[in-house]
Amino acid sequence: MTLGTSWAFARWGGGFWFFVTNDQDVFTSWVYRYDPDSQAPPELVVDQLRTAVIGAGVSTCAPTEVPR
Repeated sequence: MTLGTSWAFARWGGGFWFFVTNDQDVFTSWVYRYDPDSQAPPELVVDQLRTAVIGAGVSTCAPTEVPR
Protein backbone atom coordinates (compact mmCIF):
# COMPACT_ATOMS: atom_id res chain seq x y z
CA MET A 1 0.00 0.00 0.00
CA THR A 2 1.35 3.41 -0.89
CA LEU A 3 -0.11 6.62 0.43
CA GLY A 4 -1.22 9.03 -2.24
CA THR A 5 -1.86 12.73 -2.23
CA SER A 6 -5.14 12.35 -0.32
CA TRP A 7 -5.99 9.79 2.28
CA ALA A 8 -8.32 9.13 5.18
CA PHE A 9 -8.79 6.34 7.68
CA ALA A 10 -11.51 4.95 9.91
CA ARG A 11 -11.87 2.17 12.46
CA TRP A 12 -14.88 -0.10 12.03
CA GLY A 13 -15.65 -3.75 12.68
CA GLY A 14 -12.38 -4.35 14.50
CA GLY A 15 -10.26 -3.23 11.55
CA PHE A 16 -8.70 -0.08 10.19
CA TRP A 17 -9.91 1.17 6.80
CA PHE A 18 -7.68 3.34 4.60
CA PHE A 19 -8.98 5.40 1.69
CA VAL A 20 -6.22 6.50 -0.71
CA THR A 21 -6.35 8.83 -3.72
CA ASN A 22 -3.28 9.59 -5.81
CA ASP A 23 -2.34 12.54 -7.97
CA GLN A 24 -2.60 10.47 -11.18
CA ASP A 25 -6.38 10.11 -10.83
CA VAL A 26 -7.87 12.43 -8.21
CA PHE A 27 -11.40 11.12 -8.82
CA THR A 28 -10.59 7.53 -7.87
CA SER A 29 -9.92 6.05 -4.45
CA TRP A 30 -8.61 2.69 -3.34
CA VAL A 31 -9.86 1.14 -0.10
CA TYR A 32 -7.65 -1.04 2.08
CA ARG A 33 -8.46 -2.91 5.29
CA TYR A 34 -5.90 -3.67 7.97
CA ASP A 35 -6.72 -6.33 10.56
CA PRO A 36 -4.59 -5.69 13.66
CA ASP A 37 -5.33 -9.19 14.99
CA SER A 38 -3.73 -10.93 12.00
CA GLN A 39 -1.01 -8.29 11.51
CA ALA A 40 -1.00 -9.20 7.80
CA PRO A 41 -0.28 -6.40 5.32
CA PRO A 42 -3.28 -4.20 4.46
CA GLU A 43 -5.65 -5.90 2.01
CA LEU A 44 -7.06 -4.09 -1.01
CA VAL A 45 -10.84 -4.47 -0.69
CA VAL A 46 -12.11 -1.94 -3.25
CA ASP A 47 -10.09 -1.28 -6.37
CA GLN A 48 -10.80 2.01 -8.11
CA LEU A 49 -13.77 3.39 -6.22
CA ARG A 50 -14.98 6.06 -8.65
CA THR A 51 -15.01 8.89 -6.12
CA ALA A 52 -12.42 10.82 -4.18
CA VAL A 53 -12.60 10.11 -0.45
CA ILE A 54 -11.28 13.17 1.34
CA GLY A 55 -12.42 12.37 4.86
CA ALA A 56 -13.72 9.45 6.86
CA GLY A 57 -15.13 8.94 10.29
CA VAL A 58 -17.05 6.45 12.35
CA SER A 59 -19.56 6.91 15.13
CA THR A 60 -18.43 6.07 18.64
CA CYS A 61 -21.23 3.48 18.76
CA ALA A 62 -20.00 1.61 15.66
CA PRO A 63 -19.53 -2.14 16.09
CA THR A 64 -16.14 -3.44 17.09
CA GLU A 65 -16.77 -6.67 15.15
CA VAL A 66 -18.12 -7.08 11.62
CA PRO A 67 -21.89 -7.70 11.90
CA ARG A 68 -23.02 -11.15 10.74
